Amino acid sequence: MRDLIFLDVETGGFDPAVHALLTVGLVHWVEGDVLDRAEFKVHSESRRVEADALRVNRIHLAAHNATALTRIAARDAIAAWMSAHRPPTGKPVIVGHNVAFDMAFMDNLFADVWSRAVHESPICTMQLYTSLQSAGRAPAGRRRLDVALKAFGIAPPDEDRHTALGDALAAAALYGAMLEGMQP
Repeated sequence: MRDLIFLDVETGGFDPAVHALLTVGLVHWVEGDVLDRAEFKVHSESRRVEADALRVNRIHLAAHNATALTRIAARDAIAAWMSAHRPPTGKPVIVGHNVAFDMAFMDNLFADVWSRAVHESPICTMQLYTSLQSAGRAPAGRRRLDVALKAFGIAPPDEDRHTALGDALAAAALYGAMLEGMQP
């Protein structure tokens, strides 16, 4: 196992160039233990927010924006947190479920320097789950996080689901369970 940073974001839609990044959840995980966690609220500013997205992530936009950081302040706070959790080996390895989605929003927030600041090979738990499905070690079917969690008997509290920090913690639990499932 390694020194990893689990990432999840909640957004106002699917397009990082158009839609708001609303929350960022980060979990520092070393050898299977959660050492630290943080969640950052990002003000939607002039970015688009879809009602369907808010229904899923249960964010009340006015209340959210009242306590959220500006995009610049959020970027600085996230960079400071990441710097404090940098592994001794260099760039942090990012892990998430469908991590390319999260990485695209982080690249947009960080003006495309995010991907250069982290290890070039993020780990995607959705791809790992697909591999386990192919090997017959996970049920066939959808690969969404809630389906994968259920397949491994992981039941995070309902109020934590579809929150950035809650889903980052869930992805960390899933990753640990999948590693155990890969053992011969």
